[in-house]
Amino acid sequence: MLRELEYKADVREAAERMAAFWEKRELDRPAIWITASRDEPLPGPEPPAPPSDPVAIWADQEYRLAAGEHGMRRVWFLAESFPVMQTHLGPGSLAIHLGSEPVFQPSTVWYEPCFDSLPGSPDLSLHPDEHWWRWTLEFTRRACTEGAGRWVVAFPDLIENLDILASLRGSLELLTDLVDCPEDVHRYQRQILELYMVAYDELATLQN
Repeated sequence: MLRELEYKADVREAAERMAAFWEKRELDRPAIWITASRDEPLPGPEPPAPPSDPVAIWADQEYRLAAGEHGMRRVWFLAESFPVMQTHLGPGSLAIHLGSEPVFQPSTVWYEPCFDSLPGSPDLSLHPDEHWWRWTLEFTRRACTEGAGRWVVAFPDLIENLDILASLRGSLELLTDLVDCPEDVHRYQRQILELYMVAYDELATLQN
């Protein structure tokens, strides 16, 4: 049972409606996500100043938690919307954990290709001591612990399949690979899917 949340008094009703939606039960109205700005934010600390370093905007956990919570205090969470703490390192962050170097920008993250070619390249692996993977686990754990009774925690935006392979290889190069070496593309797709499930299972244990 979802516990009461400081920033959403009717969270139990919203959770029940979403459960009914996914279970294809009949609802008295559509399940919808609606938010609205408050005229005055709820009481709390002043918003933190964004770091000047784009890396810190994403990697400074204290800043991420403070900025995320300040944003929640400024919003009415209506219908089936929830106060959510984001934990991702950009869209498709699984690529970082499989070998791509992240390029942090103030509002997004890009991923540098790390394969010169697919044929003959090594198999992919998810290393438990990789820096950004350890960061993701730590931040997700902190968000769950510090947000108890206040917000729900979003799953990191890992993504999978060709999106991740495009980050590892480069989009244009991958389009060529689909013609030149489709068997290697499929081989890496299978590996990415398997590693996505490994990452998913480990992250899911933190959010229970």
